[in-house]
Amino acid sequence: MATSVPPLRGHTPDIALLIRDPHSYILLDNSRLVYLVAWAALLILLSSALSAAFAYRLGFLDYLSRRFAPAVTDVSGWYRVFDTEAPENSTVYVMCELVDGSYAAGDLAWYNTDPEDSPDRDLILAPPLTLLNPQGEDLGIPVERVILSARDMRQIYVVYAPTQERPGTAR
Repeated sequence: MATSVPPLRGHTPDIALLIRDPHSYILLDNSRLVYLVAWAALLILLSSALSAAFAYRLGFLDYLSRRFAPAVTDVSGWYRVFDTEAPENSTVYVMCELVDGSYAAGDLAWYNTDPEDSPDRDLILAPPLTLLNPQGEDLGIPVERVILSARDMRQIYVVYAPTQERPGTAR
């Protein structure tokens, strides 16, 4: 008893005959050769699309790919947090605890988009700025921008604030 899927009956290659006598099956007429090549191309295209969707965690495959495989990415963690996860019409407000115990916070103006986690990466903060020394006292320096190097940062906190609101500057 042969099993087949009713909608595909007569529209799929006869695999048993292809395995038993490939020469006569393919060369019986040229349409069968084109037919097999078309099916092979379709299956290769489908498997390639599925593997790319799995690797890039697209759609319904996101749950499976998180459990079984790391994401294929060519972007940095900074890019993912500052750009891809930021809601529309929001300001990225960054709060940084620095290695020496000081603190800097402000709106994200620019950051280095290198995908490598290099200590030479930097970011630029814009007003409203909060700059505190290691004792927690306001530095009171009137500046328009602050450039911070990744090597000087201990921790980064990110807040996605609606464009018209600003997060608190409390430490």
